[in-house]
Amino acid sequence: MKELMVYLNGKMVPESQASLPLSDSGFLWGDTVYECARTFNFKPFKLREHIQRLYRSLKMTRIDLAMGPEELETVSLELLEVNRELFGGGEDVWINHDVTRGRYAWERWVRPEARDRYPATVIIQTPALEFTVFAKYYRSGVHIITPSVRQMPHICIDPKIKHRSRLHFFLAELEVKEVDMEGFSLLLDLEGSLTENKGGNFFLVTDGVLRTPPPQNILCGVSRATVLDLARELGIPAVEESLHPYDAYNAQEAFLTSTPYCILPVSRFNGLPIGEEVPGPLTRKLLKAWQELVELDFVQQALDHLPR
Repeated sequence: MKELMVYLNGKMVPESQASLPLSDSGFLWGDTVYECARTFNFKPFKLREHIQRLYRSLKMTRIDLAMGPEELETVSLELLEVNRELFGGGEDVWINHDVTRGRYAWERWVRPEARDRYPATVIIQTPALEFTVFAKYYRSGVHIITPSVRQMPHICIDPKIKHRSRLHFFLAELEVKEVDMEGFSLLLDLEGSLTENKGGNFFLVTDGVLRTPPPQNILCGVSRATVLDLARELGIPAVEESLHPYDAYNAQEAFLTSTPYCILPVSRFNGLPIGEEVPGPLTRKLLKAWQELVELDFVQQALDHLPR
């Protein structure tokens, strides 16, 4: 039986043989930037946009990938093609990039001339999308809960850097799951404004206006940008502005956006219902537009993977 291949530091190797040294800076310090794209009908969606954002993160973290964006895109597409035969009809995959600073060594900090001895670690993977993790929420909506854990202030680390040092997000998710196993976290900032979920952006609808938190304290997702583009094409007014729990409690609709599920309806906020139907009419309109964009009913695709 053939095995999924992984790109690791210039080579494609079987997943079971892919390994990193314990001294890798990504393992020791979470010193990793990453990106996650997906396919629709096995065609990559906005892969170039994801790669461009990866290079912006690399620049800010001062990690030298030693290859340009075009080469990385080419390698990613080659890996996708190598693994394609392992997936059946109705399946789609992630296209995941992880880049660490490479081996951690004291001399790279005290002897600049030594840094070239420690090249970055580059990993590309194409695992299957796990539709069963989120499929049912297209029908029921997710329960949003604001945990006690707060968003990292942008004056400490810019949230537009997509990095793996995300312990606060996981602590938030653990806290939420102890309250409600159907719950998804939505972090507040230090001033009490809504920010983001550990893997997605938040939108709500008030009197026909689409509203989402501003860029200052969030990672502006590619899916978030896609929704704003679709809203513009559909003539739906949309604003980026500071939002508070009050706004969510009184919204007619709400949803999360993220790479795997695109748009996921929200049905409750801190225990109180949102709107009269899930998904709401504007959310359905945006879902339909996205499905037309990618020529795939990805909602039904996900639902088809649920146990019968």
